[in-house]
Amino acid sequence: MVGSDFGGPKIWPAWNYVGNNRIVLLGIYTGSTLPTLSQVAGTSPPPADPSTTFHSVSGTTYQIEVGEEFDTYSGDFALYWQMTPDVIAPTITTSPQDQQVNLGDIVTFSVAASGSEPLQYHWFLNDNQIANATTSSLMLASVTTSDAGNYAASVSNSAGSITSAPAKLLVMVVPPTINITPFATGITITFTGTLQKAIAVGGPYTDVNGTSPQTFPFSEASTQFFRAKQ
Repeated sequence: MVGSDFGGPKIWPAWNYVGNNRIVLLGIYTGSTLPTLSQVAGTSPPPADPSTTFHSVSGTTYQIEVGEEFDTYSGDFALYWQMTPDVIAPTITTSPQDQQVNLGDIVTFSVAASGSEPLQYHWFLNDNQIANATTSSLMLASVTTSDAGNYAASVSNSAGSITSAPAKLLVMVVPPTINITPFATGITITFTGTLQKAIAVGGPYTDVNGTSPQTFPFSEASTQFFRAKQ
């Protein structure tokens, strides 16, 4: 406890004065000696039943001042305090990263943040909130060109919110390929995309079921036109 006169610093968590109705001084300081005391919080002018609130820092020693208007009074006092954990606003520690993918790929964006739990997450595409995207990661299955754009995550709690730097998603459209290799009784077609066939060069074309490669006998291949489509 540190004493001072009426003009000294005032501050405190909470205190109830027990005695007659004197003006009570209440102050909170840091420092180890009177000349080095630095006021953290206080009341000015001091009320009859003073209380105060201050932010405490782990590892710091605080000096508490209790006094009254006149230096002639002595008696008992009661001092009460209540510790309330701080709610720390979120901070982005890792932002989502730019990605370049091919059409149909699976894409995952992630964000990491620190701060008091619980943390709430919301993802945005080109500043528009994405429905049901409320976790620290966002997965896009079989992306299309409409998925391209800038993605960002907002992280919030009761103390505030913060939005990550945007990550750009570039979706590449790779042209389909087709290669026809003849053999003794037919042809083998290797392709990317979807293989289609038609009886006329102008179509209409229909999809060929199955994956690459596909084999056709000459009897069928000689009456068909083939193409690959994305």
